[in-house]
Amino acid sequence: AAALASTAEYLRQGEQWAPMAGGQDIAIVLDSSMSMKLVVDGRSNFQRAVDEARAVLGACRPGDPVALVLGGPAPREALVGPTSDHELVAAALDTLSPTDGPMNLLAALGVAAGALAEAHSPAKKIVLVTDGQTVGWETQSEARWQFLADSFKQLPTPPQIICRTLSLPSEYNNSAIGDITLSRAVIGTDRPVRINVKVLNCGTAKTESATVELALDGVALGREQVGAIEQNAAETVHFEHRFPSSGAHVLTARLLGEDDLPADNSATRVVNVLQKLPALLIDGAPSRRPLAGAASFMEIAMAPEPMAPGRGEPASWGQLIEPTVVPLTEAAQIRDLSDYRLVVLANTSKLPSLAARTVALFVREGGGLLITPGDRPDPAFYRDWKVEETEPLVPGRLAERVHAADNPVHLGLNSFNHPALSLIAESGGSDVGLAALDSYWRIEVDEGDPSIRVGARLDTGEPLLLERKVSKGYVLMTAMSLDRRDCNLPALKCFVPMVHELAYYLAAPTLTERNVKPGVPVSFEVPADTAVRMTGAHVVTPSDARRPAKLSREGDAWVVRFTRTGEPGLYSVVLSASAEGAEEGTIPEGPGLPFVVLGDPDEGRLSALTDADLQRARQHVDIFQARTTQEMTAALVGDIPGQELWKQLAACAVLALLAEIAVARWITIQRRSHSAQQVSFGEEPVDSESLRDKFRQMPAAPKENPQAVGRS
Repeated sequence: AAALASTAEYLRQGEQWAPMAGGQDIAIVLDSSMSMKLVVDGRSNFQRAVDEARAVLGACRPGDPVALVLGGPAPREALVGPTSDHELVAAALDTLSPTDGPMNLLAALGVAAGALAEAHSPAKKIVLVTDGQTVGWETQSEARWQFLADSFKQLPTPPQIICRTLSLPSEYNNSAIGDITLSRAVIGTDRPVRINVKVLNCGTAKTESATVELALDGVALGREQVGAIEQNAAETVHFEHRFPSSGAHVLTARLLGEDDLPADNSATRVVNVLQKLPALLIDGAPSRRPLAGAASFMEIAMAPEPMAPGRGEPASWGQLIEPTVVPLTEAAQIRDLSDYRLVVLANTSKLPSLAARTVALFVREGGGLLITPGDRPDPAFYRDWKVEETEPLVPGRLAERVHAADNPVHLGLNSFNHPALSLIAESGGSDVGLAALDSYWRIEVDEGDPSIRVGARLDTGEPLLLERKVSKGYVLMTAMSLDRRDCNLPALKCFVPMVHELAYYLAAPTLTERNVKPGVPVSFEVPADTAVRMTGAHVVTPSDARRPAKLSREGDAWVVRFTRTGEPGLYSVVLSASAEGAEEGTIPEGPGLPFVVLGDPDEGRLSALTDADLQRARQHVDIFQARTTQEMTAALVGDIPGQELWKQLAACAVLALLAEIAVARWITIQRRSHSAQQVSFGEEPVDSESLRDKFRQMPAAPKENPQAVGRS
């Protein structure tokens, strides 16, 4: 039985691993994530992966088409389609290097499947060479793995994945820069900003204290010490800086020191510093008297007069927000809001239909809208105000005007959870707790709507600040006007920073995002100069490669678009231009427009792939884990993994033969024990008559019951 079982297993494996007739198409996927830079026994795992790929080429039959995929954050084919020229694939291996981000495994396998679809052999196999770092596998995402399985079904036969896993070290030291964040989204030259640098301990032991250096455009700004960090913990150091000029600036944080994975010891972010933030304030209750208009206090808060040193903000602080106030009577003339980043409705009853539509489209395209109702709003207008007549614009319904002069209502500071209020809520010197409301609107809100959130409440529990996300932009609504009609906020010190933070938050979506995830296309607008003609654009990647970018004229601006954002790090968009009427290249290239493709700091934690992870993936696709080069090549060419299986079969055959001999001997012995034997009666009879006499002398046997005999 054992011999038969072993033989059946041999035949089953033979059927599983035998290549189909007509050859096979092979896609090699090399894990090029940052963790592959880790050195094990003097060599990096990426170097080992290249050697494994060469072993795959050596095991292929001549003529087998081979595709080569670099599996990074944005996987790509290293060659254009599968090729039977294995020397060409080998030459391409010499040009590859790991990136600074994680491997997007599902995308890499999708690219491999697309490459296999271009070849025509009936059998398909994908050889994945990886260190088994779990980041990027997404084994918990059933939907994404099922989508991959469905794409495999589009091939003549679903490909088998041969996963060759390399070893990870059990102990290592690795500190990493986790993130660089700023205290506000909109940065100007008007005042300092806090810069936060997060340091992670991704290693297997507690780290010692280290130094973090922060640089701006390549020039060091300062250094801060970070103490010892426990395993899987983090610490944050803080810097404060006032940017001296507008435009795009490059911030780089670096850990000074050495560890086993230096690739994540630095991080870069691009900061877009504004010179001006233009805002349009529509005053629904204008007045000729000073500070009597509904927008008067907000206008002053947005662009305050410089104060003398010692009495408030330093006199050297500039002004970022540039407010323009128009009365509601002129709102009908509003046709174009492209010059603004923010619109404020101050105690506005309602807008003319054309102006209302213009503002709604402005928000949909990323602009910000702040609604501060007083005693004049028309609740029906705000209730019915929609984007393209379908999507509601306002986050709540003005239900009832409440007067509380005899018993003023205060702000529920514990309910402040909106980012625009974090500065005044967390500041120890803030006087926001003294704010009191004499009048306000009771607002009804659908808190089950995912596009709406309540950012703050009154101490009565009623909404104070509401937000609605509308496509690319945001709408904020307060329960009261921001003038002296409803509350005493304009008289408090917290009023100016609060107005600024609200404006910064609403204006942020209009800014060009210069820090993007891998694979996300980027585009930049360059204002058109009538004296200059743009002639082309290219992008310099983090590895100093030059890639072409698409340049097009759109209205009053040139737009640059770039899609190959797979490599984490700092990029630079370089424009070529010439004077009108002159030859191309007469104007020197500038320093370029920087942007950053983000990495994943968790890539440095080296969490190893488990059997449970693989089992979840096997529910959707066929994966064989090869722990050695021999197993990998055997699975590729159709040999049964484990070339010594014949020895097991021989041993089983010998055991079966010995068992058969033992059973035969036992049967023989049992048969002998039941054979006929000679009976002696004491003396041997001499004749037949004597023998009859002997039997007559024996007692008679009892008679049997005939009925019992019948039954038996």
